[in-house]
Parts: sequence; structure tokens; C-alpha cells
Amino acid sequence: MQTLKNRVGRNIKSLRKTRDLTQEDLAYRAKIEPRRISLIESGKANPTLDTMYRLATALGVDASILFGRNLTFEWDAREERIMDEYRQMSEKDRLFIETTITHLLEKDPD
Repeated sequence: MQTLKNRVGRNIKSLRKTRDLTQEDLAYRAKIEPRRISLIESGKANPTLDTMYRLATALGVDASILFGRNLTFEWDAREERIMDEYRQMSEKDRLFIETTITHLLEKDPD
């Protein structure tokens, strides 16, 4: 049976990787020791509520997400990251991306 701290650790690790963050990156953002991230992700440490809040904030999610059973929102997070990048592009770059995607969607699969 999976323990709560294992689930929380797995969720934190999954969210961190989805955001292309290293343990050191996350530790810096959350203002906690990198070793602590490793212990939490491996289910060897019980994070305090303060640590959970810091991690959630650093990952850009509500703290309740860290307790979730399924991370069905992983794709949503990737999609949101892509859209954030798209929103920051110049109009010229956006047009290029739109044209490329349209071309790929219309391309004959054979």
C-alpha cells in the first residue's frame, strides 16, 4: 500500500519534471535544502505544512494538488507552459508556429 508521503513525493517529482526543473532548481525556488527535496520525493521525509506550501508555490500549483492520487493535469501543465511561451513570442514567430502546425495537421499521413 502506498503511503501518503510516498504519494506526495511522487507527485512533487512528477510536477518538477514536467516543469523541467532539477531538484536544485526547485529547492532554490522553494527556499529549502536540495537534499530535503530528494528525501521528500523518495518518501523518506515528511514535509511540514510550510514546506508543502513553499513547494506548491514554487511549482505553481495549489498545495492540495500535491496530495492528489492522479496527476492527470500533467499534460495541462505542459500545455500551459507551451502557451506561456507562445504568448511571449513576436507576431512573426507566432505566425510561423501557426503555419507550421497547420501544415502538420493537413499533411497526408502516408
